[in-house]
Amino acid sequence: MNTNTNLTPTISSIKKKDAIYYWYMQNYKKYLDLYNSNKEKEQHGLFVELGSGSGLLKEIIPQILCTDVFSHTGIDMVVDATKMPFANESVNTFFMTNVLHHIPDVERAFAEIERCLIPGGSCLIIDHYPQGVIAKWIFKYFHEPFDEKASNWSLPTNGLLSSANSALSWIVFFRDREIFIKKFPLLKINSISPHGPLLYWLAGGLKSWSLLPNGNLFAFLRRWIIYFDNFLISKWPNTGSFMDILLNKKDDF
Repeated sequence: MNTNTNLTPTISSIKKKDAIYYWYMQNYKKYLDLYNSNKEKEQHGLFVELGSGSGLLKEIIPQILCTDVFSHTGIDMVVDATKMPFANESVNTFFMTNVLHHIPDVERAFAEIERCLIPGGSCLIIDHYPQGVIAKWIFKYFHEPFDEKASNWSLPTNGLLSSANSALSWIVFFRDREIFIKKFPLLKINSISPHGPLLYWLAGGLKSWSLLPNGNLFAFLRRWIIYFDNFLISKWPNTGSFMDILLNKKDDF
């Protein structure tokens, strides 16, 4: 996965918008739950975030190994997801948020994840859900490159984070699900859960603008926005804009 520094969000840029900071923290709490669960099993191995960007996850899990494809503030190690430096069965859990659709060779990345995970280990992926009734129009016309008819899982490598396909997570885990299962028999798809219809978009994502205020006014509005987001998902899961994909490496092989 290739990128450059001026396209990577910093902690300061995320914290400028309370809604986006909150969005990240809510996702990282899911990381923390999985981290605690796997730690309680007394399993060995590293806990690794791929494509950490700002390194913000350290605020929630200080023990995490934050990685990215180039060295910058907040990163512990430079790691390319398609050729990782970790030994076989040395990683307890991988985490990634909005990273999968930027990896130029997802097949190689999953081969590496399968190799590096310990038996019983996990990989939690938070990525785009382009079939959401709201999100599909944003992803298709207003966001990053989008090609739901892509013939394979590869991306052109132009050296920029903008090399992406917002449909990639859907392609791998929905359209080509049987192909994934056949290629990676040790990686069990434990669950796929759409979430977050509106908050990210109302906050303007990582753009400079936002429709939501900061400070106490956001704290007041937040409960209603989250309530509405959760209500939409509970009634109509296809309103989600993002999805949690939990993979587990089989331990009975």
